[in-house]
This record gives sequence, structure tokens and C-alpha cells, in this order.
Amino acid sequence: MTTSLLKELRIEYHKKLCRDIFGLRDGTTVYSNADSTSPASVDLAQGMAEIIGQPICANPPTGQKAGSLFTHYTKEFLDDSFKRGFRSDRQNLLWLLSPNLRPLLIRYLGQIESEIHNQKDYFRANPVPPPGI
Repeated sequence: MTTSLLKELRIEYHKKLCRDIFGLRDGTTVYSNADSTSPASVDLAQGMAEIIGQPICANPPTGQKAGSLFTHYTKEFLDDSFKRGFRSDRQNLLWLLSPNLRPLLIRYLGQIESEIHNQKDYFRANPVPPPGI
């Protein structure tokens, strides 16, 4: 599969996600795919919206409806990719993620790792007693 064909499939996939799932939560500037309590997650969602550059859903679904649509569109994208000759080796799997999103995701994963490290340090310094003690 050529990278241009995969790029076309990815653009169509992103259009569907933005059209039907991805949007701002009611009365906020937080995107529907972000954890509103995590600044890193809010930043990642904002960055994704800017990079993808598609019109967003006016009334994004929540919960199982959003999850079902995301699962459906992702399966459809992967099925189309594999039907057109995309191989599932490690190098080709990197093309599934837009090149522009890779640095953003790497930064976000670094922030998550830092938060986990901070939590471990906190709980080492402040052990939680077992229930009932």
C-alpha cells in the first residue's frame, strides 16, 4: 500500500470521527475526548483538533454511543487498510498514526509517566493504611 493511499484512508477516518464524535463539551472549551481534570489530556485533545483541522461535531455523543461509533469507524479504517494491502509489521503500523500527531502523543505519554512517578513518590511518603485499621 502506498503512503498516499493510507493518507487518504486516514483523512476519511478523521473526517468521520470529527463529524460524528469529536467536539466541545457543552458550555466548555474542552474537547469530548479529553479528561477535563487532566491538563495534559486537555492539551493533547486541543493539539489533535488543530492538527486534524476538520470541522467538529456540534453535539458530540457521550458514553457508550461515542465508544460504539469510535469502535465502528476504527474497525472500518483498519479493515479498509488491510484489504488494500497494508501489512501489520511494526514499521507499517507507525503509519496508522498521523506523522503530525506522533510528537504530541510522545509528549503526552511523557507527561503521564511523570504523573505516575509523582503519584508513586506521594504514596511512598504517605502510605495509605489498610481499611479498618
